[in-house]
Amino acid sequence: MYERALQGYEEALGPNHTSTLDTVNNLGNLYFNQGKLVEAEKMYERALQGKEEALGPNHTLTLNTVNNLGSKIRALSAVQAQMDRHQPPAKYYERSQNSEEGNRPKLTVQQRINNILRHK
Repeated sequence: MYERALQGYEEALGPNHTSTLDTVNNLGNLYFNQGKLVEAEKMYERALQGKEEALGPNHTLTLNTVNNLGSKIRALSAVQAQMDRHQPPAKYYERSQNSEEGNRPKLTVQQRINNILRHK
């Protein structure tokens, strides 16, 4: 729905209108909540750049987008800490490389992030 709304705002108001940028920010929130952190970051960056140009860096709507980016960075830090805690000791890793279990396909970073976010 946000993607459809964004398309409508872009066509009617232009890509840099504050209402369009609010929708970009909301789409970033949606992606973030779905664990699509790369897509969320792109939306937040786009919203931030546009809002800084349209409203200035200290406007409350600009700062709201800055807050969203901060939340994303904090979440990524938490995910990285989780990943570090779940890293097996080297001796187990080496042993698993010689077993069938070690031949399983490796998860992508996005898949690992999604798994961690799902188990919160």
